Amino acid sequence: MNMQNRSSLEQAVDAKLRVMKHLPKQGDLSLIILKGHLLIEELLFALVSSAAKDPAAIKSANLSYYGLASVAKALFYESRVGPVWDAMFELNKLRNTLAHNLEPPDLNEKLKRFGVVGSGGHAEAGNLVLSDPEGVMVSSIEVMCGVLIGLISSQSSEGST
Repeated sequence: MNMQNRSSLEQAVDAKLRVMKHLPKQGDLSLIILKGHLLIEELLFALVSSAAKDPAAIKSANLSYYGLASVAKALFYESRVGPVWDAMFELNKLRNTLAHNLEPPDLNEKLKRFGVVGSGGHAEAGNLVLSDPEGVMVSSIEVMCGVLIGLISSQSSEGST
């Protein structure tokens, strides 16, 4: 295994360990969404930086979550994981709702929309989110993180060939 692939593997393992450490497995829905959003934002930054010829320019751009997700999607979109990208944008809407409202009146509608969008349009997924919001959010965030970690790893591997 060459040094680049080893570094890529270490980066992927570190990212997964960070998700395992910081993403609550149960408990307060707001905390799950806020921490999940932060973890995904870190991974989006790492992914976009891995594709940049001048990663420092990405850092100095001070891109928001939405900006990072938009650039990452533009660079790495594959239709087979299209719903994952859509779910990342819906997660951002959920996070914004929770960050700006103590008691968001439309939280259930946004949770339901997250489920429908993240499942590729299956209406029953929206009801599943409402029946177990914490469990579904944790699982969904883990999937989004896994996709991003995989993209970061493959990007690092491609750079070494």
